[in-house]
Amino acid sequence: MNHQTESLVFNLGPVNTFVFLSGGSLLLKIIRWAKKSGINCVVITSPRHSEEILEGKSFQELLEVDCFRFLITDKIDTKEVLEFLACSQNKAFFSFGAAWIFKKEVLTKLFGNKLINAHGTRLPENRGGGGFSWQIMMGNYLGYCQLHLVDEGIDTGNIIFTKEFLYPRQCRIPKDFEEFYNKKVFDVISDLMSRLTSEIVNFNVNTQLEYHSTYWPRLNTGLNGWIDWRWSLAEIDRFICAFDLPYSGAKTFYKDSPVAFRNSRIEFSEGRFHPFQTGIVYRVAEGWIYIAKENGTLIIENVIDDNGVDISQSIAVGDRFNTDKKILESAQQRVIYTPQKSKTTP
Repeated sequence: MNHQTESLVFNLGPVNTFVFLSGGSLLLKIIRWAKKSGINCVVITSPRHSEEILEGKSFQELLEVDCFRFLITDKIDTKEVLEFLACSQNKAFFSFGAAWIFKKEVLTKLFGNKLINAHGTRLPENRGGGGFSWQIMMGNYLGYCQLHLVDEGIDTGNIIFTKEFLYPRQCRIPKDFEEFYNKKVFDVISDLMSRLTSEIVNFNVNTQLEYHSTYWPRLNTGLNGWIDWRWSLAEIDRFICAFDLPYSGAKTFYKDSPVAFRNSRIEFSEGRFHPFQTGIVYRVAEGWIYIAKENGTLIIENVIDDNGVDISQSIAVGDRFNTDKKILESAQQRVIYTPQKSKTTP
């Protein structure tokens, strides 16, 4: 059921220059395609996004190698940004999770209230950050490419386009979801860009109904990714998946040292266990370990220590994984990402 209400029509095009705000592999793929297609693109990115490593290089280095015109700035409301944008005419503005919060006067002055953001979940549900990790934890396989106009809120602007799809069941970790999502969004954005270069495109504008909204904050694996062994077997498995590649892995302790788990699955054929057996390694196979949980077994293929070494085959049977209560309490802190870096709040 569509819970949005149509209110007006938004027009855009023809476009000479596409201005992209943000960074990441999806943006890189889009602007490379555009360059080959003869479509002019420029990029405004934050220091944090410019330092992200892609293909063995920073995003900034890749922009330089591919000779894209770009600007790195920690503030969006500057004279430098205004001058950068003034060099192009008939522009369209797109954001893929930009690092800045936009004030009303900036949206009007710089972007003519036509800044479009791509969002990967069904709005107004699941606003905010955290990427696919929240989706994996909740067991949600519904996919969306939604384009909405940016306003002063976080993912609260009017929706102008929606494409719904299903993630395949083989999608388990954020890397799987991201790759599948990026293909869907690339198809949408590249088709839209091709149309906008030659014609005016009309979008039906739909307002978001606030009473359907939910919001989830951004996550940081180092702070938030600690396993609570009191959770159910399925909850632990989904949590481990949620912090798997491209992240460093959900963590717990082994012999008083932190370790990260990768490549988890659950198995019920091994029988049931008492709650006191939770976290005990009862068998080490060639390539994975078996960990007891009340209603089944958690199988882990990779146990990574602080030095990045896989120690799964040196784990001793009878040893137990656990996470200290104080660390679990600390893991509840919220992470705030700025254009420069991240910080925590209690």
